[in-house]
Amino acid sequence: MDMIKKCDMILTIFLLAALTVSCGQTSGAQSQTALPQQRSETESVRKEIVCAETADNRPKEAGPEAAQSSMAAVYISALEGIYYDALWPDGTMFSLTPPAGGGASADFAVYDIDFDGQDELIIEHSDTVMAGMVTVVYGYDENTGRVFEEFFEFPSIRFYDNGIVEADWSHNQDPASADDFWPYTLYQYNPQTDSYTHIASVHAQDMSRRRDKISSWEKADTDGDGILFFIIQEGVAYEDGLQNPVDLAEYRQWHDSYINGAEQITVPFLPIDYKNIYTAFGKPLDREKYDHWQKEWEAQFKG
Repeated sequence: MDMIKKCDMILTIFLLAALTVSCGQTSGAQSQTALPQQRSETESVRKEIVCAETADNRPKEAGPEAAQSSMAAVYISALEGIYYDALWPDGTMFSLTPPAGGGASADFAVYDIDFDGQDELIIEHSDTVMAGMVTVVYGYDENTGRVFEEFFEFPSIRFYDNGIVEADWSHNQDPASADDFWPYTLYQYNPQTDSYTHIASVHAQDMSRRRDKISSWEKADTDGDGILFFIIQEGVAYEDGLQNPVDLAEYRQWHDSYINGAEQITVPFLPIDYKNIYTAFGKPLDREKYDHWQKEWEAQFKG
């Protein structure tokens, strides 16, 4: 599909989305932003492989340098798809809101975030409505020459150098502590699956903010500060997890057993633009492709 046909397709989707909203048939952020293969609320880690065909379909050569070159080509292709075509690597629309200056707005990093010896492609999309904000970690499969999804979450994330990840919830609806405790989900990298496993969801409640008094909860407040923590482990029903709150000391002991002195990682994000998607891999700019795309974009959205 050439660039003109792609732009025509995207413009058609924009117009349909705008018409749907104006008729009051679609509400909320889902009318504005499409995430890669939308997941259900209860799904913790998307285990299925999300693929993007490599831009270089020539037979792959053996050796680490060839593998590195193939990985770079696939990651560049994925970034080009986001920037030029507003498409995630799995083919879903990146955003239904046309960017003001052309080009999809997001950040990326090429970094070995899971310390498996191979760089991952990390995409952070925050310049949108909250329901559309997402961070996705893609790995590269040398056997298929494609990317696959390792991790998917709301972009308020803390990666640690021992494979632990804390991902804040997008909303906090509990009567939580006044001490700025924000609920989060804990994940751990699994080298066997090359993805992240859900460990537990954690939130807190301030008993002084509750109208109802639950005796079992009051007994759990051994330090008497009125703050209780709920650690809902993987495989435990949410309602069951609410029956066993812990106080601050027990929560810290549980939390420290996973962090275990690990350091938080500062991910070196760069804006996705026509320069960075090439120079990040040591490749020359494809200025001809950018100029052609810019002319097509202006003809479609500014003409």
